Amino acid sequence: MTQATRWILGIGCCLLFPCMLAANAAWAQGSLSEGAKRELARATAAVEDARRHGALWTTAELALQSAQKAAKDADNASVIKHSTTAMELSKLGVAQTRYPLQH
Repeated sequence: MTQATRWILGIGCCLLFPCMLAANAAWAQGSLSEGAKRELARATAAVEDARRHGALWTTAELALQSAQKAAKDADNASVIKHSTTAMELSKLGVAQTRYPLQH
């Protein structure tokens, strides 16, 4: 390999390296599984339903926020875990409104 060839390859690698990093980051962000996306959508709907009923618990909202952060990090297991918690707490909040108030 000649000196000129090495120089051209070196420049080419320096120019392409940022593109490769950006492509790798874009791929990592899009690696959330379909199951995790589905659970996050269900949790979002459950929290909104609880909010409409005036029964949203702060712990359900915090669990949804944790699921959304995990989704940004493409952490499938955490998305599912926090989404499940948000759904369960939202359903309990709505169910609580069906019980009569006692004096």
